[in-house]
Amino acid sequence: MARPILLSWTILMILARPLGLSASAGGFQSPPEWTPDLRLTGGPGEPGLSFNFARTIAADQGGAVHVVWFDSRNGVAQIHYKQSMDGGRIWSPDIPLSQSPIGAVHPTIAVDGPDLYVAWHDFRLGRPDIFLRHSRNRGMSWQAERRLTTDLVPGAHPSIAASADGVYVVWGGGTEGSAEVYIRSSMDRGERWSPPTQLSERPSASWVGTVAATGRDVYVAWVDYKDANEEEYLRHSSDGGATWGAPVRLTYDAADSWAPSLAVSGNTVHIVWFDRRDAGLTDVDVEARLNRVLSLFGYDAEPPPPRDPHVYYLYPFLLRVQYKIERIQSILPQWVQMGGDVRQFEGLIRDFQQAMLEWTTGWEVYYKRSTDGGATWGKDTRLTRAAGVSARPSLAIGDDRTLHVVWFDGRDGELEVYYKESRDEGDSWDPDVRLTMAHGDSELPSVAVSGHAVHVAWIDRRSGDPELYYKRKER
Repeated sequence: MARPILLSWTILMILARPLGLSASAGGFQSPPEWTPDLRLTGGPGEPGLSFNFARTIAADQGGAVHVVWFDSRNGVAQIHYKQSMDGGRIWSPDIPLSQSPIGAVHPTIAVDGPDLYVAWHDFRLGRPDIFLRHSRNRGMSWQAERRLTTDLVPGAHPSIAASADGVYVVWGGGTEGSAEVYIRSSMDRGERWSPPTQLSERPSASWVGTVAATGRDVYVAWVDYKDANEEEYLRHSSDGGATWGAPVRLTYDAADSWAPSLAVSGNTVHIVWFDRRDAGLTDVDVEARLNRVLSLFGYDAEPPPPRDPHVYYLYPFLLRVQYKIERIQSILPQWVQMGGDVRQFEGLIRDFQQAMLEWTTGWEVYYKRSTDGGATWGKDTRLTRAAGVSARPSLAIGDDRTLHVVWFDGRDGELEVYYKESRDEGDSWDPDVRLTMAHGDSELPSVAVSGHAVHVAWIDRRSGDPELYYKRKER
């Protein structure tokens, strides 16, 4: 799930598509308790949202809904905002929030009473930096931009939370060659800010930090590579970020665990993430199948090296696969001319292709909770059992403590947005509900709750180009 390295062989192009059966949109009806899809963008430029560990939709107790995104309608990516003051029925015109001459992307939003906070990362200084804007009147007007990163601590992909006049911005930053998770806190609604605090621990890399807060309790979760494997970690502060407890490891499986989303109610902490443990294959298994092809040609392929917590495995793995594929391409014509068994080759390469596909798309959504402020945790609960990838879950909790999760998955041949809820704080979960019905991928959903309404925003490609869509459920 990190930065991709493209594979050159044509047969691997299908790996970009989810594994599943094609489904006609006409075979599905929109869930009756949900409103029809509402398109929020439509001008030039392609809108984009942040990933699941950062919220892009927020709702306040007065019934207002707030959405942020980025697009390049004027040639350079900028942050935009719009609001609905009647619970999602009528929406205001777009309001630009960034002023970057280079580009601003991946915004995140939080609401606390009448205060709105939007953070994003921006390239105006020739590197990624975190900027923030604050509205004290529910988005009617906005204060000037404020840079939160420093010359010593740059950063990208922020996540933001706000509670009881406290504001907390988390991001991923690279200093001294290591990717780590940082936070800055404000206890006076964004006027004064603490210095950046590093929450993850060197020398292992850490990514995709997410934050949630209630009162002065602040929780930050992220993915850490200290175990030579991607695992979920969490830290808790009970004093608004002044001090922090020790990191707590949340996952213990041989596969990758990725991109968490948090929700908090009282002393109960909920987390969802997507996990590759159910793929049935590891990257070592996939590479072994490719090595069998080389063995067919009479070459002994080197096995992968042991995992090293200081070296992220994915980039070297993909480079080795790329190299071995290119080697096979160069050998294959002469091998066939010399009487090689083409059918045997095709069987082995199909085996590798299927294994690579299953490993690539073998993500499922998982959930767990703590009822004592993050000190101890219950069991991992698998939430999805769909063919193809299930990824990027976003979690929210209502005043009645009902949990709401949205994600996208490929069970229907295209990526579609799904939803499920738990009305007993995660003890049991209702069946999956498919929210998007149109042809074209729907992805990166974000969920918010206010009163009796559940609000969802996502990126949708039903018209060919990506656009921002919205729908809600009245509970």
